Amino acid sequence: MSFALESPVDPTPLHRAALALSQLAEALRDLADQPAPAPQPAPDATRMLSPAAVAAMTGDSPRAISEWCQQGRIRAEKHGRRWRIPAAEVERFRARSRARVVAVPGRRP
Repeated sequence: MSFALESPVDPTPLHRAALALSQLAEALRDLADQPAPAPQPAPDATRMLSPAAVAAMTGDSPRAISEWCQQGRIRAEKHGRRWRIPAAEVERFRARSRARVVAVPGRRP
């Protein structure tokens, strides 16, 4: 991709700028001809779980998980009559639940 100027004199800054712009335009045309890569979702970004699956992971009952979805304690989507919980939300919920459970020896809750 080499361009030669037609005039025998040194190119002026304006000629150099025009040459750079034409090279840039050619490079952009080459890029436009290439297909764009398909976007890849982040791992587990689109994975949705049922309350039963979340219950198996957390040790809680599926009914409790469904109630927490309805109350908004767990972010979830309703698909028809069923709750679907994003996998990332399960990790957030588990981390938040672990942070609240603190045992103090000799004290009753």
